[in-house]
Amino acid sequence: MRTLRRIILWVVLAAIALLAVLSIVGALRGADRAKDLFNSAPLVVYWFVLAALLAAGFVFFKRLIRSPAALGIHLGSLLVLTGAMWGSETGHDVRRALFDSKKVPGGYMVIYEGRRENRILEHKTMAPIVELPFDVHLNDFWIEYYPSKQKTWSLLVAAPVRDGAGHVLEERQVDVPWTVGQPADVPLTQARLTVLQYLEHAAPTFDEGAVPVIEISLADGKKVTLPARAGAETDLADPKMKVRVIQVFENMRLRGAGEEREIVDLPDEGTNPAVLVRLVEPDGTTHKRYLMALVPMHGYRDPGPPMAYVFPEPTGARADPSSPVPAMEVLVACDGRELRHWFLPAEDDPYVSVDLAPLLSGKDEPAHGDARTELCLVKPVGPIRDYFSELSILENGKQVAAKVIEVNDPLHWGGYHFYQADYDKQAGRYTVLSVTSDSGLLAVWLGFTLLVAATFWRFWGEVVIGYVTQRPSLAEVDVA
Repeated sequence: MRTLRRIILWVVLAAIALLAVLSIVGALRGADRAKDLFNSAPLVVYWFVLAALLAAGFVFFKRLIRSPAALGIHLGSLLVLTGAMWGSETGHDVRRALFDSKKVPGGYMVIYEGRRENRILEHKTMAPIVELPFDVHLNDFWIEYYPSKQKTWSLLVAAPVRDGAGHVLEERQVDVPWTVGQPADVPLTQARLTVLQYLEHAAPTFDEGAVPVIEISLADGKKVTLPARAGAETDLADPKMKVRVIQVFENMRLRGAGEEREIVDLPDEGTNPAVLVRLVEPDGTTHKRYLMALVPMHGYRDPGPPMAYVFPEPTGARADPSSPVPAMEVLVACDGRELRHWFLPAEDDPYVSVDLAPLLSGKDEPAHGDARTELCLVKPVGPIRDYFSELSILENGKQVAAKVIEVNDPLHWGGYHFYQADYDKQAGRYTVLSVTSDSGLLAVWLGFTLLVAATFWRFWGEVVIGYVTQRPSLAEVDVA
């Protein structure tokens, strides 16, 4: 028996040494390759052998049971190992084969603002791998930045770089140096640019009488416009119905979802112009429709004609000390052709741009796909401090949970953790969630708790108790 115990002890020490080496190798290989390594067939055998050796310790080393510290350390290590095995990809595969489990180890979800999603996508291919029995709804998404020392917006050109065959190799972005009134070359192009005006604080100007309107497309191809103000209404002939504007929003936001969904106007928290219209059919049947200026045709449903909330195009800008955004008028010339353009960003715009392809090519059509060459006015911002997603969990259309998540602060529901992983860097309209199974997590946390507590007890608790119990009392001290 003593020889067997000695063999087990040395095998365990060798297995622990191998684990240390594997941990170093995994750290050097990167997260994805380390994941593949630790879930490979030889390592699966290694994990089962290590777990069996730890379990054998309770049989062959009775001292482990008599010592609270040794028992806690040993049991904690076993719990961490078995919990990790249960939550691994192989563990999920085994449960899927034996118990027809639908749970997956993890993946991603891409959710647009105001939409719901229940599909988990595979890490590499982004193909759907499972549908959850509940929906995750993205109520809102926003980004917080550190303050920027730069005050003036930057001007840059974004253009494709091609090889000799015309294939796009990469897209480059280059700053355009500018001074008001002085012509300058536009990098990556043959064009010349002159900044005619730059107003540090500006508001757009419009033609006299220009107002936002509801644009209604009729069956005969004609369009009817309705002023976008509460109470405005019009009667349509085809289809026959009455359209009435009920409410105008400066910044329409969705709070909650399902039966608890609430649509509110938060003008101090951003810009999302929208209107609520009511459609009344001849028999008195009514329908509601929300129209958003930034997302044309959002919410369009039959019955009723297509509608859009349209703002008039600005014709220029004026100085406005209360405005947080600037305006810039530029003149771009190339081969005798000229483009005069006002950059008029909204308060929430990270940048505004104009397509230079028609100017550079001499064709009227704008460029598409990889052929775009854009001139952009870019907002000065510091590094991203954090980004947030306001999520709701819906079961049968009813909200059962909600949380504002950020990096390292996920929402936990239905056996998964939903982490903030990425977002739409172009327009900020969607968020990417990293979804991770919670299988085995409880055992891992319990194991680490036992390890810490037992280690503390071994190196501090036993020492303190031994000191107190063995210290002689004053009565036993021989005072000279």
